[in-house]
Amino acid sequence: FFSAIQTSGFHRTPIEILNKKRITEQVHGLNINYLATRQLSFGSTVVFNHFDFPLIPGNKPYQFFEFKGKTNANGSVYGNYNWQGFLFFGEAAISQSGGTAGVVGLIKNLSPKVEFALIMRSYQKDFHTFRGTAFGENSRNINEKGIYWGFKYTLNKQLQLTGYYDSFSFPWLKYRINSPSNGQDYLVRVNFNPRSNVNIYAQIRKKTKDLNTVDHDTGRTIVLPSTKRIYVLSIAFNPTTHFNLKSRIQSSNFSHNDAKTSGIAFIQDVNVRVQAWSFSGRIAFFDTEGGENRQYAYERDVLYAFSIPAYSGRGVRNYILVQYRLGRKIDLWSRLARTNYYDRYAIGSGLETIEGNKLTELKFQLRYRLG
Repeated sequence: FFSAIQTSGFHRTPIEILNKKRITEQVHGLNINYLATRQLSFGSTVVFNHFDFPLIPGNKPYQFFEFKGKTNANGSVYGNYNWQGFLFFGEAAISQSGGTAGVVGLIKNLSPKVEFALIMRSYQKDFHTFRGTAFGENSRNINEKGIYWGFKYTLNKQLQLTGYYDSFSFPWLKYRINSPSNGQDYLVRVNFNPRSNVNIYAQIRKKTKDLNTVDHDTGRTIVLPSTKRIYVLSIAFNPTTHFNLKSRIQSSNFSHNDAKTSGIAFIQDVNVRVQAWSFSGRIAFFDTEGGENRQYAYERDVLYAFSIPAYSGRGVRNYILVQYRLGRKIDLWSRLARTNYYDRYAIGSGLETIEGNKLTELKFQLRYRLG
């Protein structure tokens, strides 16, 4: 049996090499979609998964309802309907275990200046899907209920206000949460465009979730709410179509059971395009306390790569990405990134340990078009 699927793509350590090509998965699927009218469409999807060894995740209490076995099946029906400016959408699904899941929502322009969205979801604790990516607070569609409200208000061409409020609950236990729990998440952002080549936005986000903690008096593990606040200020300046600058400052603070920590990052981006060459660079300074205050910021990368590293601890991170178009069919990319840490003398652990305080990443990519 196996307890988890490795998806990193790395084969560096003896364990990673040993696990290479050890599991075979077969996936069979069918989707039928019917466009009834310009306003109405609906369909159905069926997916079957089969492993050559059983998946047994563990025996922790929060894993009691997790998938166990070699085969799984999912079936769902969905639909979209436009009616008098309302877009209604929804999907209902069931897994082989008998667990069900559902998402329903609507989108509506309440006026020329106001847009509104509502999404409700429910994923039972024994609903199992390996590739489900429906809307939710969890990274997987399991053990969650919630309702989300979103809006956008456009005052004029220069000023817009956007935000959302999301209330969610987890009917069963979770990792680091020894009881059913709940939480709330809200965000408000103000966008200001004083000129066509300048964009400024300020954002605040607050999330409250239950987490395990140790009672100082009894030594027992109890569940108490935690609160995280995130603040972002971003300024983008595009003096020409070939040159732009973007400055960003983001900070956070986290409190749980009388313990408070914080983190901050200053980020400067430069992007330049000269004929067949494109250059993107960044310098970022960060100073954070604890894992809850890691600062996440999207980074440009080679084609089809997705990079949102966590800035954690104290240090400086730089990267430069170069792209060169060699004729109509050939593109070349090269990316060099380095993080200098000021709060450690070793990076990583075990066989992945790097002696020293510098982490360097180097990528090359070539694309050749056949057509």
